[in-house]
Order: sequence, then C-alpha cells, then structure tokens
Amino acid sequence: MPFTREEDDMADWHNVVHNADTPFPFLTVQWKAAIFGENQIHASLQAARDGALMVNYMHHFYSLACPNRDSTQLETCHFSLATEGYTVILWIHWREVDPETGDVCYRMEQVEMARMGKLHDLLDLRRVLHSYLDFALRERLGSIKEALSAFWPNRPERRAKKTRSRSSTTVSGSELRLAMPMTPSSSVRESVDRDALAPKKMKRKMVDVSR
Repeated sequence: MPFTREEDDMADWHNVVHNADTPFPFLTVQWKAAIFGENQIHASLQAARDGALMVNYMHHFYSLACPNRDSTQLETCHFSLATEGYTVILWIHWREVDPETGDVCYRMEQVEMARMGKLHDLLDLRRVLHSYLDFALRERLGSIKEALSAFWPNRPERRAKKTRSRSSTTVSGSELRLAMPMTPSSSVRESVDRDALAPKKMKRKMVDVSR
C-alpha cells in the first residue's frame, strides 16, 4: 500500500470529488469508441478538462499543505492517455501563472503517440509510461507523503464532497440504438413493421405527417 492507514485517512479528507477512492491520481485514461462516431478529438477534449481538474486539485492540496511557497509544476502535473481504439496519445497537463497579470492557464502537450497495430510504437509508449510510473511511485509519492502531515492542520473544515463520476461528454455506446441492416430477404414492409415497434418500447407517440 502506498499510504499508511493514518495517511489514507488524511488523504481521504481532500479526495478528488469524482471518485471516492482516488487520492492523488497521477494517470487518467479517456477511451472513445470509433464505431459509435467518437474519435481522438472527443478523447483529447475530455482529457483537457479532466487533466485541468487533476492539476488544480493537486495545486489546491499543496497550497493548503505549504502555504508559504508556491507548488511546482513537477508536483502538480498530470498525465493522461486518450484512445479511440486505433491510436493512443499520451498527454502531459500543467498549470502556468502569467508573471505580469497573474492569470492562470491550464496547458497540455502531446508527449507520445502510438498506433495500436504497430508494436514498435507501443514499445516506445510503454517505455515512457514506465519512466513516469517510476517517478510517480518514488519522487511524487514521497513529496505527497511529506506534505500530508503539513496539510492536516490546514485542512478544510468539511470533507470533499464525493459524487459519482460522469466523465463522458458524448453519447455512450450503451445509449445508442443502431438499426440492423436490411437482409436480402427483407422487404420494405418488414422494415416498416419492425420500425413501428420501436416507439412502443420508447413510449413515444408517433404522428403520421404524410396526411
């Protein structure tokens, strides 16, 4: 276990709101199904949103644990994977503050991309992920554990509210109803009769607009 029981209780107080058992997530994955019309753009946009959430979550934690200094980009950065089944992209997310205006920007940049059917691509991506995993379980985890004891006296009065995650911004495959293609033996009348049964299941009244 990465945390002791006491550390786990402290981490749970400032847990990320999307999932009850996800303290200090270091890698998230966005998966989209190309067969349902979803693509890398959908996955990357969702990665941008969730990545900014994770970076801000880490920044808030360190601002409570270490109020006398600014958190570093290395402490608060986040990695994510986005895939639609054919390609996979590894992104890094971080937070920037404009030194003149003080405006906060959340940025992301592509680290690596692999085609799922190319072994060489996947091996390169795997090497990068292993390198990040080593960092996450050593330097990153050590920094978090050290900050937890300082965070506890400055913790919020109330625990973070935990809600069920609703990460998808597009229609999921389970919500789509795909009409089966007509077979050579199917007639137009059979297709109409089959389609006429669907409204009963959906409890929706159909109006004949041909009259």
